[in-house]
Amino acid sequence: MSRKKTKSRHMTDETFAELTKSAKQALAYERGEVSGHRVTRIAVPSPPRPMSSAEIARIRQELKYSQSVFARVLNVSPKTV
Repeated sequence: MSRKKTKSRHMTDETFAELTKSAKQALAYERGEVSGHRVTRIAVPSPPRPMSSAEIARIRQELKYSQSVFARVLNVSPKTV
């Protein structure tokens, strides 16, 4: 019987403190308590319309992509394109 391994790598105290500080700064900015920070707003596209599995399969066949290539195309981040 094999045993499951537990993760032995945990977040350091310094990293946790930095994340906590960043979260507090973001919250203060959103509440209007601080100003002067640079903010980048990104337009998020609307979610795609629901499609049946048959529609998805038809599109994949039209593109002549294998299933693994099609999955990669669907999961590509816009920053990598």
